[in-house]
Amino acid sequence: MLKRRTIFYILIFTLPFLMVNCNKDPERIGVDLQPEDDRLEVYVSDTTSVYAYSVLVDSIRTDETSVSMLGSYYDPVFGSSTSSIYTQIRLSTTSTTFGLDPVLDSIVLAFEYTGSYYGDTSYMQNFKVFKISDDESINGDSAYYSNQELQLAEEIANVFIQPSPSDSVMVDTLKYKAQLRIPLSEEFGYAILNADTADLASNDKFLEFLPGVYVTSEQKHWGGAILAFDLVAVNSRMSIYYSNDDEGDSLSYNFTISTGNARFMNFEQYGYDNADASFKSQVINGDTALGDEKLYMQAMAGVKVRFKFPFIKDWGTEGAIAIDEARLVINNYNPDDEFAAPGELVVLQLNNDGTAAFIPDQFEGTGYYGGQYDAETGEYFFRISRYVQSLLTEEAENYGMELVVSGGSLMPNRSQLVGPNPNPVNDLSKRLKLKIIYTDLIN
Repeated sequence: MLKRRTIFYILIFTLPFLMVNCNKDPERIGVDLQPEDDRLEVYVSDTTSVYAYSVLVDSIRTDETSVSMLGSYYDPVFGSSTSSIYTQIRLSTTSTTFGLDPVLDSIVLAFEYTGSYYGDTSYMQNFKVFKISDDESINGDSAYYSNQELQLAEEIANVFIQPSPSDSVMVDTLKYKAQLRIPLSEEFGYAILNADTADLASNDKFLEFLPGVYVTSEQKHWGGAILAFDLVAVNSRMSIYYSNDDEGDSLSYNFTISTGNARFMNFEQYGYDNADASFKSQVINGDTALGDEKLYMQAMAGVKVRFKFPFIKDWGTEGAIAIDEARLVINNYNPDDEFAAPGELVVLQLNNDGTAAFIPDQFEGTGYYGGQYDAETGEYFFRISRYVQSLLTEEAENYGMELVVSGGSLMPNRSQLVGPNPNPVNDLSKRLKLKIIYTDLIN
């Protein structure tokens, strides 16, 4: 009994001292025991030279995306941009018939809005629809890119509509989720009603009869918006309304545009003819020195940034260096711009043939790697520690890097970024920089 009581009192008096020691900064534990001459020095530097400039993106893949974009808008910096859609249309039943002597009431192509858009929806847009040529087809097993075009046949719609991405619509006295409804031509409607039975017998035959449609918007020179649609939604479809001698009036049939239909988007920036002069000087005419002041980023296969740390390998000549963290910091040049910046960017490393690849840091996850836009600070950051360490300690070649918009086929966002050597009238703390925290293993 006495022995237990003795142990109890020992614990009471020693526990506070243990708790004090446990609260000590873990990074400082043992420092007092380490001889001064053996301590490793940790340094911080943000003076690494950066060479950066903006260039055009060749193309990006746009087939079977979760969101389809349609519309045109004008941006005073980047000029006009338009997104168009190529899509198949399928029968909803096999062996379709429209009865004896069908009479057309109307035919409508409908795309269901997601509710998202980029730009100003108060402007009317001139939407056009064309049949895809009988000599063409869209193959669901093929990859399609933003610069691809298909041969077109006749125009089947040319209408002016003011987009309403958030307003529900009434169809046959029923309210439906917001959708863009484009009336198609009477000639096209009758071509379907009077199609041969064989053309309506199966989807394979119908796709020979109608390989698909191309939907676009006339280029905007002021205002406008890029609109987001869900083409796999049940309300995205082509509907024909008619009557016949067998069944009477108020008949309808729905063709599907949903799952199983091959589709892709085409993006057009018109050579940036009506873009800002400074933009064209750097991006179109190749004046890379302008990248020191300002850089440009644009989704929809628009613009990307190429950059390089030209003297980064000189760090390795000064002795053994361990990179604790290499943080790339990029700031929005105009965070109050009416056009929202991309929500996420991606940094890629360039190979000797000009192709791009992921850097090892990206596989650590976004929580470590970064890339998300912070609207409060107007900043993007990336941890590229492993990449920088490989340049210093391995035989990795320094071919440079690229900065691209993540999900560039799903959004139209763009931004202007502060370059690595902006004019002194700007806040130099906002410059594009590489902040390195490193340990000198020798000195």
